[in-house]
Amino acid sequence: MSVAEGNGDLGVKEISGGDTSKATFPSVIRKDEKCKWVIDTDGDPELTEVLGDSLHLLWQYGFPQTPNWYPRLSHGFHYYLAGMQATTAAKLLEVLPGEKLLDPFVGGGCVAIEGMRAGRRTYGADLSPLAVFITKYHTWRPTPDQISAYVAITQEIQDTVPHEKAPGGQAADWRHPIWATLTTAIAERAVDVDEELRGALWFTLSATLERARKFGKKRSKVVPIALFGRTARHYMNDIQALIDTVPEGVHQPQIVRCDARELQLAEEDLVDAVLTSPPYPAVYDYLSTARQIRSRSPPNIAEVSSGMHFDSTVVPEGRVWPEGWHEGEIGARKAMRRDPTSFQESWQCDTEAWMLAMKNNMKVGARAVINIGDGDDSFICALQSIKTASNVVGLKYIASATIRSREDIASKKRVEHAILLEK
Repeated sequence: MSVAEGNGDLGVKEISGGDTSKATFPSVIRKDEKCKWVIDTDGDPELTEVLGDSLHLLWQYGFPQTPNWYPRLSHGFHYYLAGMQATTAAKLLEVLPGEKLLDPFVGGGCVAIEGMRAGRRTYGADLSPLAVFITKYHTWRPTPDQISAYVAITQEIQDTVPHEKAPGGQAADWRHPIWATLTTAIAERAVDVDEELRGALWFTLSATLERARKFGKKRSKVVPIALFGRTARHYMNDIQALIDTVPEGVHQPQIVRCDARELQLAEEDLVDAVLTSPPYPAVYDYLSTARQIRSRSPPNIAEVSSGMHFDSTVVPEGRVWPEGWHEGEIGARKAMRRDPTSFQESWQCDTEAWMLAMKNNMKVGARAVINIGDGDDSFICALQSIKTASNVVGLKYIASATIRSREDIASKKRVEHAILLEK
C-alpha cells in the first residue's frame, strides 16, 4: 500500500490511450506541503498511478465542469445530479483496453461521450428516465439535415415568441404565459419532424428551464425566449464539436432504460471493458430528482414527444407517478432514512446483484473500473463493499486507489475510490 499527496500544481503531457482529440492531460504532482488530500494505492504501480491520477483530476476539477485545457463537448450541458469528471473517465480508459465499453449506470453520459472520443463502441443503461434522455441527447450526432432543421426551427421560435421577462418567482416555471407560449411554439413545430428532432427540442427546453433556475435572485432579469435561443446555439455548438471529435466509423452509443441488476447484453455485444460510477450509499436520490426535473417541464407533450420515457410520460396531478419513476433505485438516501437498520444489508445485496450482471456482460479477460464514494461519515466503506461483492460474484480484484482529505483539513470531502477488477 502506498500513499501519495495531491495539490493543484499541474504540469502537462499528451493524452494517451488512442484518443484522436489532441487534448492534453495534466501530469500530477503530489508531493507538496500545501496539499489538501492524500491518495492511497494498492496494486501494480503502473496501474495505481493511473487510478490515482484519475481521482486527483476528479477532486481538482469536480463536476460538471471540464478544465479549460480539455474539450468540453456536451459534458454537463443539461443539469444532472452528480456524475463523473470527463478527464477522470478519459484517464481511466488507459487501463481499459478493447473496443466495446459498457456503463451500466450511465447517468449524464460522461463515459459514453469519452468512449466515443476514444473510438470505442459504447453501451449504457440506467434506471432513471432522465439519465437515459440526457445521455441520448448528450451523445446525439444528428445528420446535416437534422442540424439544419433544428437551427431553422429554433430560430423561427425565437422570431415568433415575444421577448418579455418573466416575473422573478416564475422565471423558471413553464406555467407562466411566456413559457407557455414558448412551449406551444415548440409543440406546433414538433408535429412535422422526426422523433429524434422532437426530443432535441424538448431537451433544449428542459435545459433552458434548468438554467433559468440558476439565476437565483436575478431571475427577474430572465427573458425566456432569449435564454432558449442561447441554449439552442450552445447545444448545437457542443454537438458539432462532438461530431468533429469522434473518429469516423464509431457507432452511436446503445443506451437503454434498464435496472443494472437486470441488464443483459446480447452474446455478440459482450464488452471488453466496463467503466462506471454507481450510486454512492445513501448519498443521492436520483429518481426523486428525475421527477422534479420532469415536473418542471410541460406536463403532457406525449403526442409530440420523442417517444422516450422521459418526455412521453404525462406528469401526474398528484404524487402517484407511473411505473419507472419511483421504484428500484439502488442506495437511495430516502431508503436509508426510512429503514436505516436494513439499509446496509440491502446495499450489499444490490451491489452483488449489479456486479453479477456486469460480470455476465463482460468477455473473459475483460476489465472493469468502478468509481465510487463512501456513505456519509463512511458508515459504508465502498471499497470494502466492492471487494466483498467481487469475491462473491467471481471477479478478480486487481488494484485500487483511494482519495481522502488530509487529517488536518477542517472541511473534509467524501472518501472516493477507483477500483480495477477483471473477469
